[in-house]
Amino acid sequence: MIKINLFKKKDNTQVVFRNQKLVLNLELLKTISGKMGWQGKGTREDPIVITGNNIPLKLLFSKSDLFLNIKNLNLTSLTLYRCSNITIENCKIHNLVLNRSQHNTVRNNSIMIVEYLFSRANKFKENGIRRVKNSNYETKHFDVFSYLSIIFGLLLVLSALRDMIAQNVQWISLFVLIMGILITFSIGHFLYVRFQIRKLLPNEFHNNSSISRLKQIFNHGILLEEMAN
Repeated sequence: MIKINLFKKKDNTQVVFRNQKLVLNLELLKTISGKMGWQGKGTREDPIVITGNNIPLKLLFSKSDLFLNIKNLNLTSLTLYRCSNITIENCKIHNLVLNRSQHNTVRNNSIMIVEYLFSRANKFKENGIRRVKNSNYETKHFDVFSYLSIIFGLLLVLSALRDMIAQNVQWISLFVLIMGILITFSIGHFLYVRFQIRKLLPNEFHNNSSISRLKQIFNHGILLEEMAN
């Protein structure tokens, strides 16, 4: 990880590059937008406009609900992690990733690959998109796998507790107990996140070209207007 200080020492604010990727979270956006020459206050009426030639080819926005307008950029990678209220327009992007992000707008861009995970209520309008990918975590098959994994985890916990009650406490019983708890809680967390995300409307695709078929992508995206190649 490379840390580059853009300001005076008394400011103690750093912009973080991970593998040449600029990582911006909510607090950092509030701090450096003026320093970077980005106009706007981050409100609906006055969004922060992120543009210019001094921006790396890889951007990651993390946990931000500021109103942002990303425009006129050439990027190899753009990732939104737990973000909302972001508009991306007039950009050329090789790989666009939406992870647990909602209520964002992507319009009038040229994009090679769009990927999303646990992301809904986003709008894609008048883009050129070559490929749309969704994670296996969004498929119905993962639901079956999840429930079976939880049952398996609970069985491990019950088996370990039975041995302990029988005063047959061994290191293997403790190991089985810990594994069962980890499996149950980790898969349960995935299911909880999916349940919360599914309360939102599906992603919408309007007037996107270079897409021959997008309807009901893994039962998670909805195509409102299908365009031929």
